Amino acid sequence: MAGTTEVKVFKNKVFTNFIEGADIAYPFDISQLPSEIGGCILQWDADESVSNSLTRNRVGAAMTLVGAPTVAGNSATFSAGNYINTGIDLANYNTTPLTMIAIVAENPGGQAPLLGSVQWAAPQRMRGLDSSASQFRAKTLNSSGAAQSPGFNRSMVAGTSEFLVGRFNPVAPMSTVLTNIRTGQTVTSNHALPMYTLPAGKMAYIGGSEDGVASGTSNVTVVPVKLRAALIFTRILTDDEVSLVYRYYKNYYSQLSVPVSI
Repeated sequence: MAGTTEVKVFKNKVFTNFIEGADIAYPFDISQLPSEIGGCILQWDADESVSNSLTRNRVGAAMTLVGAPTVAGNSATFSAGNYINTGIDLANYNTTPLTMIAIVAENPGGQAPLLGSVQWAAPQRMRGLDSSASQFRAKTLNSSGAAQSPGFNRSMVAGTSEFLVGRFNPVAPMSTVLTNIRTGQTVTSNHALPMYTLPAGKMAYIGGSEDGVASGTSNVTVVPVKLRAALIFTRILTDDEVSLVYRYYKNYYSQLSVPVSI
């Protein structure tokens, strides 16, 4: 069997004491992620120790709280009327491929918005990640208004967060792909048409939907959802890039004072 050597790199660190057998996984500094993987327009993570973590976009302008989402430890709880408006108008990316990543802390157990522009009531003009009554989904429409919503049944393991990746190619032939890193599941919906053109003002929300915001759609019931992090890239990430993002966050969460498993 061939031998291997592991090299650990610590930038700007000077060590004067060492603990025999101690390990630090690398990479772990999530603030460095956008410099390695281009196209990131949203990088948000919940952190109770950071006063502005709910409104902090590590790669952009401060975001806006709607209502009163709450943060505890390294997760935030969102519910109807309590979410983050990222300030990103997805109508500006109608012909741009997008990758959306949501790290879900706990099984919501029902219908809840995760990330993006989510609208369940007619006309369901959406592009984002959500939880339905029984599934996690990546959902959008084709240009004729038909839903394209690949998903898989929620089967979260207690104490382990879910790392969900939605990849949206809006140009004909369109494709919508959802991947669950923990289970290795990938489901795809393809269509010969392009994606539906989103009207101006279709903002990307974290933990929020247009239902209950837009007139006439308040009849939709949602359950609270706990999220740890959310990212949006303006291109389709490769599988290798997705794996790198996952390693960053897995290593970052594993070294917290109260470790988190993803």
